[in-house]
Amino acid sequence: MDQTNSYQRAHSRRSFVIIMFFIVFLLGIVDLALYAGFNAIAVKISAVAQDDAGLKELVGWAGTFQDKINIYFIPAAAGIFILSGFLLWFFLRLSFIKAVKKSGNRRTKEQAGAVGEKSVGQPAGQIDKIDKKVKMDNEKRMFLYLFSLLQREGRLMDFFSEDLNLYEDAQIGAAVRSIHGNCKRVIDKNLAPAAVINKDEGEDVTIDEGFDPGSINLTGNVIGKPPFKGVLRHRGWKSGNMEMPVLSGNRNPNIIAPAEVEIL
Repeated sequence: MDQTNSYQRAHSRRSFVIIMFFIVFLLGIVDLALYAGFNAIAVKISAVAQDDAGLKELVGWAGTFQDKINIYFIPAAAGIFILSGFLLWFFLRLSFIKAVKKSGNRRTKEQAGAVGEKSVGQPAGQIDKIDKKVKMDNEKRMFLYLFSLLQREGRLMDFFSEDLNLYEDAQIGAAVRSIHGNCKRVIDKNLAPAAVINKDEGEDVTIDEGFDPGSINLTGNVIGKPPFKGVLRHRGWKSGNMEMPVLSGNRNPNIIAPAEVEIL
């Protein structure tokens, strides 16, 4: 909206300058033509009226008339021309604003149609609600994306949903080995996890001033200001590769993995 208003103001100023330039240009041409025409007529009459008293009087009257034109007509003509130019600019500006609003409404309807058939013909407030819902659904699907991969490749959600009390430890160990391997491949491929502090746990470390509290969590006897000396209890994890997927379609955002039905 701000960008549209800025464009309208810039177009309005530009059109005003152009219109006033041509108005002043036309005014100058009209005044110059009148001035040159009266001068030419006065010169011709003066040349003819050397010995004619009546024509001399006519020449004097023409000179007086020309002076009055210079005093009254030129300012009046300038005012009329400028007023006409201002009115022309004003009506063109109104027409331009209406055209921009119609174009904006048409573009909003087209965007609403891209969101879904239900949004076509809806008021602007309803379209905004639909856009927000689509955005929230996409964010929810993005949040569940990794769980979907872990389920598809490693059956992790199936594993968590099992009651392990029904199985012997040996059975659980055999199942976990397969699940661990498949899920590890998914994690390595999509996140490429790396240690925040690349040292062995139990080693002494020094935390310098300006460290990131979101990356390093200090525990124990934290007093004073950095640098701090301590023992690494956990190396932490960070993502070395975060490739965001391109979501397709308007799928149910609550689905982690679809049910599979084999048709017989």
